[in-house]
Amino acid sequence: MEKIIFSKKDYLWAAGIVLAAFLIRIPNFTYPSAPVWDEFHYTNYAIRTLNGEGAIDVHPPFMRLFFAKAAMLSGFRDTALKISISEDFKSFPYVPLRFMGVVTGSLLAGIIYLISKKVFKENSLALIPPLFAVFDGFLITYSRLILPEIYILFFGFLGILFLLSGGLLPIIIGGILIGISFSIKWSALGFLASGILYLVLFKKIKYVLPLILISCLTYFYIFSLIAPSSQFIKYQKAMYAGQLAFTEKEISYASSPIKWPFADNQFILWGNGKDDIIKLSPNLFSWALIPCSLIISLYLIYRNKDKKLIFLLAGYLASYIPFFLISRPVFLYHYIIPLVFGFLFVPFSISLLIDIFEVEKKKKIFAVTHTANALLFLIFIPFIY
Repeated sequence: MEKIIFSKKDYLWAAGIVLAAFLIRIPNFTYPSAPVWDEFHYTNYAIRTLNGEGAIDVHPPFMRLFFAKAAMLSGFRDTALKISISEDFKSFPYVPLRFMGVVTGSLLAGIIYLISKKVFKENSLALIPPLFAVFDGFLITYSRLILPEIYILFFGFLGILFLLSGGLLPIIIGGILIGISFSIKWSALGFLASGILYLVLFKKIKYVLPLILISCLTYFYIFSLIAPSSQFIKYQKAMYAGQLAFTEKEISYASSPIKWPFADNQFILWGNGKDDIIKLSPNLFSWALIPCSLIISLYLIYRNKDKKLIFLLAGYLASYIPFFLISRPVFLYHYIIPLVFGFLFVPFSISLLIDIFEVEKKKKIFAVTHTANALLFLIFIPFIY
């Protein structure tokens, strides 16, 4: 990939996208004052971490360490508190922790734009993925809650952005960021796989080993914050066993990965199930473009062998295919990493569409794309806020 240096205009576009994302994510983010979905797990994990407990989760520890530190810095001291899903947060500082998610989700949109700008020279194409992210109810909801998924995306895609910048120092920083991402959940290992493929595709093989070592050392270091290094293997085995302990019968919202690209799942996160609910509300337009673009991308790779497209498609598949191979129940929210990779390769299909219908239709194609994207967001607003 040719080296692309961002202009002042690029950074202004990124800042504008971040601001737009923030304005969409911030309204009424403090509602409800009770835990939504797994917020009660992660807030209780944070409290137990402040009490010095070690292995208390089936996931790596970065996010509960992060939430614990954030709660402490927000003045939280009531470490005897136990939060219930049926009650409010009481003295736990849920407002600043949710606000951090809003900020992180907003910054993510800017990161997606900068990655997209490295892939597409034409700004009108580069704007499509970040605007899909800005107006996606699925990503909006996860940006407003005390949950780890938006942080996985933030650290993982920021790491990818550094990898695309080239040079040893960006590779080191990218490795640290990707290491942090799979220190939140193992599902983020797809970032490492796609990063390795990127380095191989663009003949930067000498950086593959440093990337792997730095990512793994970051993961190891984060574990050392909760347990002696001698117990590292023990913790990995315990987490793996904990993952296998989940059963389909215990979790009614589990779904098949084959259904995720079509958002074929009514996933209610909170509410009475009737008129006052928060549910995952994917933007059906942008989501539908991903499986269509996946098919088109295979054709484009066969025709042009575009390395940038191969890299993005590999990121999608590396983050998605593993869920077909595991036996534990899986959920729609596990599609969150493939989703963003999917947004990033959709413009290749839009570009092909422009070529087919000639340049004169370009403005109409972009207008229809952005109008449909915004309209589907507006339709699902009642279930987001």
